[in-house]
Amino acid sequence: MDTNGGWQKIPEVVSRLRKSFRGGCTKSRDWRYQHLRALQRLMVEGRQELCSGMKEDLGKSELEGYLTENNMVENEIRCCLDNLDEWMQPDKKSTNLLNIPASSYTINEPYGVALILGAWNYPVMLSLQPLVGCIAAGNCAVIKVPPPQFSPTSSRVVAKLIRKYLDPRFFCVVEGDKDVFDALLEERWDIIFATGSANHGKTVAMAAAK
Repeated sequence: MDTNGGWQKIPEVVSRLRKSFRGGCTKSRDWRYQHLRALQRLMVEGRQELCSGMKEDLGKSELEGYLTENNMVENEIRCCLDNLDEWMQPDKKSTNLLNIPASSYTINEPYGVALILGAWNYPVMLSLQPLVGCIAAGNCAVIKVPPPQFSPTSSRVVAKLIRKYLDPRFFCVVEGDKDVFDALLEERWDIIFATGSANHGKTVAMAAAK
């Protein structure tokens, strides 16, 4: 979603993602595995573009960009794929005498629709690493890439790859500056991932508390 002049469409996008989440398919093991694998393909097949973008924006060598950003995301994806089945199993709990012969257990449930606010100094890791956990937990997400005035090439590449590899019924990438950021914080989110200064954190926390 290119929000230059079109950030008014954000409520419509959030509504669409909520409808997809309420459909229930994100709770399945197959859905989570399929989209983790899609994100893995994004990281592997888009590795050169991502590293080149970080070099152009931040002066990071391709090795530094890979080790400090891409590699972190790829390792987290592998960890989630390796442990997904175990994490999705019910966690058996003891049952008190009054409820015997019943059995007790807890099941982890997804939150719903997440907002991920990327940061310019780590434009790949801080935009995509939170998405790994979102998918593994069965959530939909809106990913706001860093503002174009700080990391234009990296943001553009991340946005392009998300649109190419991830299903728009469940994931939306948003580009833009402060107007877009403010419009996003007007929406209700089930969980928000944000990295930044103390003032940035206060702004996000105040919006989340509404």
